[in-house]
Amino acid sequence: MKKIQTEVALGRVAGPFKKFPILNLRISPVGIVPKGNNTVWRLITRLSFPPDNRVNSFIELSECSVNYTSFDTVIQMLAELGKEAYIGKNGYTFGIQAFTHKSSRM
Repeated sequence: MKKIQTEVALGRVAGPFKKFPILNLRISPVGIVPKGNNTVWRLITRLSFPPDNRVNSFIELSECSVNYTSFDTVIQMLAELGKEAYIGKNGYTFGIQAFTHKSSRM
């Protein structure tokens, strides 16, 4: 519960509401699940709920898409860059971005 209270205090989550602050507000349930070591909690949202009035229903699929780079593609990129190449990973709250780099010192 503290995780959700922290999110509300930081302004990233709002509510609960006794009455909707705007007429067309869409609300989805939030919850928390333990991360790997069970000492840190991760906030989850159910954007596909309720089925007849879900948040995801209002997202135009033709205007948004997500494409992830496969592990095989990253390995191929490293192979093309050569053995002096580096690979890194940036962790973000909402995903991971992988990148490759080849030193200009070669």
